[in-house]
Amino acid sequence: TTNINGSYAINVPANATTLVFSFMGMTTQEREIAGMTTIDVVMGSGATELEGVIVTAYGTTRREAFTGSAAQVSGAALQERTQSNIGKALAGAATGVQVASSSGQPGAEATIRIRGVGSFSSSQDPLIIVDGVPYTSPLSTINMNDVDALTVLKDAAANAMYGARGANGVVLITTKRGRPGQAQVQFEAKVGFNQRAIPQYDVVNSPGQYMELFWESLHNSDEAGRSGNRALYASQQLLGNAFGTRSYNPFGGVPDGQFLVGLDGKLNSNAKLLYQDDWFNEASQIGVRQEYTASVSGGTEKTTAFLSLGYLDDNSYTVNSNFKRYNARLKVDQEMTEWLKTGMNLAYSKRLSNLLIVDGTSQGGGGSLYSNLFQFAQVSAPIFPIWKRDVDGNFILDDDGNRVYDWGVDPARPSFENTNPIASNKLDIRSRNSDQLMGSFYVDVKFLNDFTFTANLTIQNNNAYNINFQNPVGGDGASDGGRGYHTMIKDFDINTQQLLKWEKSFGVHNFDGLLGHEFSKNNYRYLQASRITFFLPDNPYLNTGIGTPSIEDNFETNLAYDSYFARLQYNYAYKYYLSASFRRDASSRFHPDNRWGNFWAVGGAWRMEQENFMKQFNFVDLLKFKTSYGLQGNDQILYGSWSPTVVYEDLYSITKVGPTFGISKYMHGVKDLTWETSHNFNIGFDFALFRKLSGSIEYYNKKTVDMLYVKQVPTESPSWIFENSMSMRNYGIEIELSYDIMHTKDLKWTVSGNITTQQNKLLTLPDDRDPRGYASGQRFYSIGGSIFDNYSFQFAGVDPGTGKQLWWADYDANGNHIKHAPLAVDESRGIGPVAYSVRTDNPDLATYRIIKSGLVKAYGGLRTNVQYKNFDFAITTAYQIGGYGNDGGYSSLVNNMSSNGFTIHTDQANNRWQKPGDVTNFAGLNRNMQTQADDFAYTTKSAFALQSIGLGYTVPKSILNRYKIEGMRIYATVDNTAFWSARRGFDPRISVGGGTSMQFPEQRTYSLGININF
Repeated sequence: TTNINGSYAINVPANATTLVFSFMGMTTQEREIAGMTTIDVVMGSGATELEGVIVTAYGTTRREAFTGSAAQVSGAALQERTQSNIGKALAGAATGVQVASSSGQPGAEATIRIRGVGSFSSSQDPLIIVDGVPYTSPLSTINMNDVDALTVLKDAAANAMYGARGANGVVLITTKRGRPGQAQVQFEAKVGFNQRAIPQYDVVNSPGQYMELFWESLHNSDEAGRSGNRALYASQQLLGNAFGTRSYNPFGGVPDGQFLVGLDGKLNSNAKLLYQDDWFNEASQIGVRQEYTASVSGGTEKTTAFLSLGYLDDNSYTVNSNFKRYNARLKVDQEMTEWLKTGMNLAYSKRLSNLLIVDGTSQGGGGSLYSNLFQFAQVSAPIFPIWKRDVDGNFILDDDGNRVYDWGVDPARPSFENTNPIASNKLDIRSRNSDQLMGSFYVDVKFLNDFTFTANLTIQNNNAYNINFQNPVGGDGASDGGRGYHTMIKDFDINTQQLLKWEKSFGVHNFDGLLGHEFSKNNYRYLQASRITFFLPDNPYLNTGIGTPSIEDNFETNLAYDSYFARLQYNYAYKYYLSASFRRDASSRFHPDNRWGNFWAVGGAWRMEQENFMKQFNFVDLLKFKTSYGLQGNDQILYGSWSPTVVYEDLYSITKVGPTFGISKYMHGVKDLTWETSHNFNIGFDFALFRKLSGSIEYYNKKTVDMLYVKQVPTESPSWIFENSMSMRNYGIEIELSYDIMHTKDLKWTVSGNITTQQNKLLTLPDDRDPRGYASGQRFYSIGGSIFDNYSFQFAGVDPGTGKQLWWADYDANGNHIKHAPLAVDESRGIGPVAYSVRTDNPDLATYRIIKSGLVKAYGGLRTNVQYKNFDFAITTAYQIGGYGNDGGYSSLVNNMSSNGFTIHTDQANNRWQKPGDVTNFAGLNRNMQTQADDFAYTTKSAFALQSIGLGYTVPKSILNRYKIEGMRIYATVDNTAFWSARRGFDPRISVGGGTSMQFPEQRTYSLGININF
């Protein structure tokens, strides 16, 4: 091609009939050239990856030239999901990417894991890169309509250029930019509503049935036997000691001298239900969701720009839970001369949230687990009212005629005292208000034909102001007359990059080189103040309280990285590809003597279809073999959620002791602590066959050594020390397939799917641990085992004679009881290996065993797209296979009713032991039966989710032209459409490797939308 006064003269072979025009980020255009001398071509914008271009570290490359492993998701595919967070939209969309979401709160973040869990006491999160820069804000700050493409880098060849922070994989997000041509204006609106997507467990909801079952638990209890008449005892105690007062008896009409539940265990036929409050329904609402985005893009050959504005108002299906976001983005690229180009990328996001209590604790302490609405409404007996009632079931009103909430205080509720989650979530205030501003600026200088120097400067400033107010009327804050906690956070980042790129070809030899330097610094400031005893029940500000104000926490941290890196890529005749990269990183976390780490990767690829011997196989469009090996580092050490920014100095906690200071060591500094390192190996094939089938098959093996491990120092008051200890391996296979079922003028139908298998093994343990393994909580860590091996007692059924729960107990050949089966041999005590096992109803004799790993064995997704004329239809799904989760919700519901006011699961109610000789796995109801946590509630984590269904219609051009509209699409979607798991109410997706509990179930979203282009 030759540029002549802004037009391009193209030399083509004499026998050519069609020209194909393609450009990165633009849709491909084809033009017939027979008899033509001049052709006008207008290329519309398209997803970056559609033309075989893949975004990589500090640049882009052609897919066929890429030697690493990466998964791509187009912006269009992400926008099919009606989500407030990009992370959640990734579920099932890419091989090697596992997504967990512990909360259905609108805007809540998701947990992303790439090729398994690669660390133990360090962060397991991937590095997020937005437009080439590490992104320090939550993913919920990004408007998905601004995203052009998302790339997940998974192996060493792909992410080693990010060195120290690429050990857990890298997620690259590329936002849209302007293209030369006439200005394009786009407007999109989505309106819909949210509802609960995960149903509640099947529980006893009938007050009458509950009373009969509770009577049975009293009848079977030991205390009942003391009266000499178990039935009489149970009937007398049902509304006596059991509930303390008639106020929590929802029945009336029982004649004097008769029992609510008679001696036969049946509800009195005269009993009349006076009320039954539905906690779920009372807290539910139609959660309206609205999202609007407007953008303008375009420009000249010299100047391009992209401007977008966005607004999201996402209201949950339950009261006082919502998420609002305001977005603005401006991208400008200016070609000053043929050798100088500059640009900027400004993005602003404001987020406003109101939250529910979901974790059982309130900021600053004092919260009850059952302040969580979902937990309370699920496990509490169906006899407790939301509002206070008199003995006839009528509402008790205050002086203003309003219903009075029942807090379970006066009179005292037998369980869940001082708790009313509906009232708490209406009266308490948990607001989150944050502002994120990101500004990037760059300069490109081209010189000596083959070189380009790029300088980037990025500043990110995140400010947050959070309020947590516990009202003085009832609930967690009532004992103090209300509690208020105010938190201010300022998070400031600066990143600079200097990149020198070189591209040169010598005949069939093609080179691509990069030298670079990157420096980043983070400043984090935190301040939390509190006060108690507030004058007004709805004013959370500290000046309205009279309690002594307190500074709960106040600190400032600084963290810096300095990095030098280089990459060289070579290919011979676009057939054989080699790549090598090296990065040297320094982290201010570590002592200067151990601050620097060296990370590298090598990779190679062979395009076999380019060989002469493959020409006979004309159905092979692409067959590429690739492999890579390399090292990445991790310095994101964690203790719980706390990440120290200095680990080589002792840290102390300061408290007040009388009139003076009290100082105690909190963390021991370790000068020789250094990087955790991952060794990544990848091998696989990319292929395309028959111009219909394409995909990839890869094997990965990731070994992590010198793992950052935290342990308690036993010789001092609680303090902690970090060390480089332990090693671990993650490995598995990834398969991705896409098939073009039909491709005609009117009908296009494609289907795609992916699956990832995963295994995890510990290779070494810390020096201070028993080499045979050790227990921590409900996990057991041993060489050859995984970090997800569950450790507990093993359920052995129910004794048919007594109805008591049984557990397995292990013994050696001499009859010595063994408490921990994996550590059976104890020569000092004369205990040998396990010789035999017996069943026991005494939990003190039960043996701890390794049971049911929490690791999902395989996961992936399926997707199909159909386009018929102007209609389009898409379905996306996600699935996971294997692994066991501790179903905490089910566990709390399968009980023997030993606690007043707890309901039970219908499995327990319908299948419980009732009389000698019953054979069942559900124990009898007995208030004094000994219980113990075991593996009974562990449930397979296999699940299938219909992630979204979308139907759209593109209005014909013939209709739009008269209104000067370039394009219009009307569509409807259902997000989180359906979900199937092993048990109703059980969602195993809330944790990658752990158990589950009833926190905040996910929401389903119905939406109608319109997209208009001018």
